[in-house]
Amino acid sequence: MNRDPAPTKVDPLKPEQAAALDRDGYLLLRGAVPAAWRDALRAAFESGVGTGDQWAAPGAPAGDTPLSI
Repeated sequence: MNRDPAPTKVDPLKPEQAAALDRDGYLLLRGAVPAAWRDALRAAFESGVGTGDQWAAPGAPAGDTPLSI
Protein backbone atom coordinates (compact mmCIF):
# COMPACT_ATOMS: atom_id res chain seq x y z
CA MET A 1 0.00 0.00 0.00
CA ASN A 2 1.37 3.37 -0.98
CA ARG A 3 2.07 5.45 2.13
CA ASP A 4 1.77 8.72 0.19
CA PRO A 5 -1.53 8.51 -1.69
CA ALA A 6 -2.94 11.36 -3.67
CA PRO A 7 -4.95 13.65 -1.41
CA THR A 8 -8.67 13.05 -1.28
CA LYS A 9 -11.36 15.68 -1.02
CA VAL A 10 -14.02 15.46 1.63
CA ASP A 11 -16.32 18.44 2.00
CA PRO A 12 -17.19 19.84 5.44
CA LEU A 13 -20.11 18.10 7.10
CA LYS A 14 -23.56 19.51 6.49
CA PRO A 15 -25.70 20.00 9.61
CA GLU A 16 -27.80 16.92 8.81
CA GLN A 17 -24.62 14.83 8.39
CA ALA A 18 -23.27 16.05 11.74
CA ALA A 19 -26.59 15.16 13.36
CA ALA A 20 -26.51 11.68 11.79
CA LEU A 21 -22.94 11.20 13.05
CA ASP A 22 -23.96 12.18 16.57
CA ARG A 23 -27.05 9.98 16.42
CA ASP A 24 -25.59 6.88 14.71
CA GLY A 25 -21.93 7.03 15.69
CA TYR A 26 -20.71 6.69 12.10
CA LEU A 27 -20.94 8.47 8.78
CA LEU A 28 -20.18 7.27 5.27
CA LEU A 29 -17.58 9.54 3.69
CA ARG A 30 -17.58 8.82 -0.03
CA GLY A 31 -14.13 9.33 -1.52
CA ALA A 32 -12.33 9.54 1.84
CA VAL A 33 -10.29 6.37 1.21
CA PRO A 34 -8.06 6.56 -1.86
CA ALA A 35 -9.04 4.06 -4.57
CA ALA A 36 -5.49 2.67 -4.58
CA TRP A 37 -5.91 1.56 -0.93
CA ARG A 38 -9.30 -0.17 -1.20
CA ASP A 39 -8.26 -3.62 -2.38
CA ALA A 40 -5.51 -3.92 0.25
CA LEU A 41 -7.80 -2.67 3.02
CA ARG A 42 -10.59 -5.03 1.95
CA ALA A 43 -8.19 -7.99 1.81
CA ALA A 44 -6.75 -7.20 5.26
CA PHE A 45 -10.20 -6.85 6.79
CA GLU A 46 -11.57 -10.01 5.18
CA SER A 47 -8.52 -12.10 6.11
CA GLY A 48 -8.95 -11.20 9.77
CA VAL A 49 -5.55 -9.54 10.09
CA GLY A 50 -5.09 -8.52 13.69
CA THR A 51 -7.43 -9.11 16.56
CA GLY A 52 -11.01 -7.94 16.88
CA ASP A 53 -10.05 -5.17 19.30
CA GLN A 54 -8.01 -3.52 16.52
CA TRP A 55 -11.12 -2.75 14.45
CA ALA A 56 -13.71 -0.14 15.31
CA ALA A 57 -17.02 -1.72 16.24
CA PRO A 58 -20.57 -0.36 16.36
CA GLY A 59 -21.57 0.56 19.89
CA ALA A 60 -18.00 0.80 21.15
CA PRO A 61 -17.40 3.76 23.47
CA ALA A 62 -15.75 6.69 21.72
CA GLY A 63 -11.98 6.60 21.95
CA ASP A 64 -11.83 2.95 23.02
CA THR A 65 -11.05 1.53 19.61
CA PRO A 66 -7.47 1.64 18.28
CA LEU A 67 -8.60 2.12 14.69
CA SER A 68 -10.61 5.18 13.87
CA ILE A 69 -11.36 5.91 10.24
